[in-house]
Amino acid sequence: MMNITLNYRLAASGPMPPSAERMEQALQRLSEAEGATDAPVPLAAFSYERMKETRRVAMLSVARNWDLECYQETPDMPGIEKFLAARYGYWDDDVPHVDPFFQSDASSGSLIISS
Repeated sequence: MMNITLNYRLAASGPMPPSAERMEQALQRLSEAEGATDAPVPLAAFSYERMKETRRVAMLSVARNWDLECYQETPDMPGIEKFLAARYGYWDDDVPHVDPFFQSDASSGSLIISS
C-alpha cells in the first residue's frame, strides 16, 4: 500500500523521468508523516492486480534489504516468494496495526484511515 500511495503521489506531482533526484524525492516522502494537504489516493488505485504487481516487484527489494541477491536474469518470482515465506516468514503478520480496510467512503471513492 505504501508503494502504491507513494507512486500515486509522485505521479500527481508531475512527470519526471527516473533519476537520482526522483529517487531522493521518493525516499524523502517515505520518511515524512502523511500531511493534511497530501492528495487522497482513490480506492481504484488499490486494485487487486495493482497490489499483486506492486508486491511482486517489492519482493526483490525486500530480498536486497536482507542482503540476499538474485543472480537469475529472469527472476523466478514464485520461487523467491516461496523462499521468503519459508525462510523469513514473509507472510507472517507480527506487528500490531489498525486494519486500513475497515472503513471506506464509497461515495468519494476514498479510503479512510483513523485510529
